[in-house]
Amino acid sequence: MTYGNALQAFIRTEDGRSIPGTYRLSYDYDPRTKMVRRSVALLKAGGVDPNRISAVDEMAAIAKHHPHGPVPTPGPTSSPLPDFHDITGHHH
Repeated sequence: MTYGNALQAFIRTEDGRSIPGTYRLSYDYDPRTKMVRRSVALLKAGGVDPNRISAVDEMAAIAKHHPHGPVPTPGPTSSPLPDFHDITGHHH
């Protein structure tokens, strides 16, 4: 849900207009004040379908069909990297 809310953030300009488009959102948490500051940058205006189902509603529908969480995507079957446990000595 958090991803969907950030994905479809409603951004207003100082004069109250909104510009549909692709934005970069960054969230900066300050543990001292326990506040989150959000920064916004418009990357590209346009390209938004206002009649499409919202990402939050789409993710909720997917979650409804998978009550135990998202279906895991299988990882690669082989890796060019050495086994992590062999190189670190951690065998938990």
